[in-house]
Amino acid sequence: AGFVKARKPDIVAFEEARGLLPGAQKGGEDSVDAEKISALYPYRRYVHEMTGQDGASYGYWIGAKRKPKQWIEDGFAFPGGVERRVLGAVWSEKGKGKCLGVLGLHLSYQTSDVRQKEAAWLLDWLKGHEKECKRWLVVGDFNAA
Repeated sequence: AGFVKARKPDIVAFEEARGLLPGAQKGGEDSVDAEKISALYPYRRYVHEMTGQDGASYGYWIGAKRKPKQWIEDGFAFPGGVERRVLGAVWSEKGKGKCLGVLGLHLSYQTSDVRQKEAAWLLDWLKGHEKECKRWLVVGDFNAA
């Protein structure tokens, strides 16, 4: 929280964020991990990915100073991996024809074969979402060695 408060970025994305509510309730709409900085980011979204052994909800959180044009939730799963979610948003500059998409994800840790399938899915996903925005910043845990 200290780093974010000192730097004050326009957009913040967390992976493996904990939801405000337990996993059985899909975490709610915000993250306990973002409580100390949530006042800086009036536009935020949390998406539940999995319930941990501790019963907590774990997923993704994005916070922004400006309202996104669109929020995006999606997911993928491949044999040998686990079911994954992604959370994204698109911001545009009115009248300038410019946009920026941010997509938070967490690639599987199981094997590089699974991650290669997930990376191929990601490339196809980005191509399929070029109509929303042609410029994407992909952030998260890629589990790359």
